[in-house]
Amino acid sequence: MKELRDILKILEQIKRDQQKAVLATVIDVKGSAYRKPGARMLITSEGLTVGMVSGGCLENDVSEHAKHVMKSGQPRIVTYDTTTDEDLLWGFGIGCQGIVEILIESLEPEREYFPLNFLAHKQPTILVTVIKVEGLVNAKLGDHLILRSLELEISDIDEPEIISLIISEAQKILSKEKSITRRYILPSGFFDVFIEVIPPPLSLIIFGAGNDALPLVQFAQLLGWEVILVDCRANEASYHRFSNAHRVILTGRDRLQQDVKIQEQSVVVIMTHNYLDDLAILRWLCPLSLRYLGLLGSQERSERLLQDLHKQEILSQVTLFSPIGLDIGATTPVEIALAIIAEIQAVISQRSGGFLKERSKKVTSKHTIETE
Repeated sequence: MKELRDILKILEQIKRDQQKAVLATVIDVKGSAYRKPGARMLITSEGLTVGMVSGGCLENDVSEHAKHVMKSGQPRIVTYDTTTDEDLLWGFGIGCQGIVEILIESLEPEREYFPLNFLAHKQPTILVTVIKVEGLVNAKLGDHLILRSLELEISDIDEPEIISLIISEAQKILSKEKSITRRYILPSGFFDVFIEVIPPPLSLIIFGAGNDALPLVQFAQLLGWEVILVDCRANEASYHRFSNAHRVILTGRDRLQQDVKIQEQSVVVIMTHNYLDDLAILRWLCPLSLRYLGLLGSQERSERLLQDLHKQEILSQVTLFSPIGLDIGATTPVEIALAIIAEIQAVISQRSGGFLKERSKKVTSKHTIETE
């Protein structure tokens, strides 16, 4: 998401300066690859690049293709097959043992919209991109359709029946936040689309404004997460100390629910270093359906808090991660913040957080085309 936000900032600048730009998007991966479908790289007419479509191996070649697309204005799909020794002959030396398809399309400043403008919104968005066309259909390579809250925002595709099918498909994949490739067959031909779910930025709420919260905010900001810092001691200096947070809330444990709004599936870290504050926060949050709830402190302290909550008949609907963070031997505030961020990423990605070399399956991504 951070990569997409960086691209959006450049797009806004390009539009103001009337520059040209090309967007390269990974639309399909078979086998192993560094990046998954949806990875993007922006190349401007001045040679600026933002984002990556591989581990650094394909970017130079993609940039060469981008020059031709920028000149012609016609989109193209480039396929990189790294499953044979020819990969070494071409000089890529990727060694991923996968096939990667990349759509390269021109973004003209005079266009009414940029396909990535949805990033400014807080709701999940469906971005549909036409990636193959055969026969006489009212769609062409690079056409887009955008859905927000399952409502049609804008569409280059002029096939009403297909649009209805796409909306129906979007309802199925929205909860999975997983992109798919879909084939729609018409009497006069067919076209394939890449249907991508773009979730809103992850929102991290941190309770606590101590020095150990500073690196946690910085790491989250680097990842493009939206960070809300809640200072239960209501110290005015927190506004300055945590200026890189998206929002700083000064409050007290008696005003938490009035001053802080917690959405379903939020990510929360509690690090107030105050037992009564922690107890009040947990009393409020444990019954909620959160995506992640972490508590800084020893296991003994956490068990005591849970015992007090049990006495108050507070039932938890969420797993409490405490002691918080992955076991990486962290001792300093920066190391602890790294361990916390890594654990959150593992939880939201539904991964164990172990060593990649010990995974029984290879890290692969496979796309299949479904037909309608």
